[in-house]
Amino acid sequence: MGQRVPEQPLQEEAAWVAQALSGNEQGFEALMRRYHAPLRRMLYAILRNRDDTEDLLQETFVRAWRFLHRFDRTRPFGPWLLRIGVNLARNHLRRRRSAAALSLNESPAAGEEEAFEGAWLADEGTLDELAYRRLLDETRAALAALPEEQRVVLEMRLLAEMSYREIAAALNIPIGTVMSRLNRGRRQIQAALAGQPEATGSTAVETAPGPAQQEAP
Repeated sequence: MGQRVPEQPLQEEAAWVAQALSGNEQGFEALMRRYHAPLRRMLYAILRNRDDTEDLLQETFVRAWRFLHRFDRTRPFGPWLLRIGVNLARNHLRRRRSAAALSLNESPAAGEEEAFEGAWLADEGTLDELAYRRLLDETRAALAALPEEQRVVLEMRLLAEMSYREIAAALNIPIGTVMSRLNRGRRQIQAALAGQPEATGSTAVETAPGPAQQEAP
């Protein structure tokens, strides 16, 4: 049986939504403070571009404000908001796909290494500087080569540090589908790093979509 959302945060968020809908902007500001950091991490994990992340961060909150009257206050606010962000980010990627290669291949700014870098692929403590940098480049290339559905789930899990349940809610897919996509993505990256390309066709059967979750605008 899945974990239930604690009643206190749920009630607190429902109260903030009610305040916002009544015209009290402090209610929505409280929601923004709570979800600003996780939303930003998720958007950057998908977009891999700071300017695009900041633009869509603002757009996500603007859209949430516009459609707040459609939010079901008996449910947690976070998954609904994150799903808005995911939809905006994926639409943005589709628009820029015909341009240059996705910025997943960009190097991070100094002091801002990605969370996934080698953590589950190798013990970076055993690598010298040159070998570690090579691992980062090869890992980025392998990640960029994944099918979008696997790449997005992998980034949300490893870069945005989202739980299986949060990813499932944000993408409106079952948890079993999240897990199967993560496993296939990991296997393909590990095979690519080992020089043994894995077939892109899946031998695993994804969980069939369950009842639709609360729709995001």
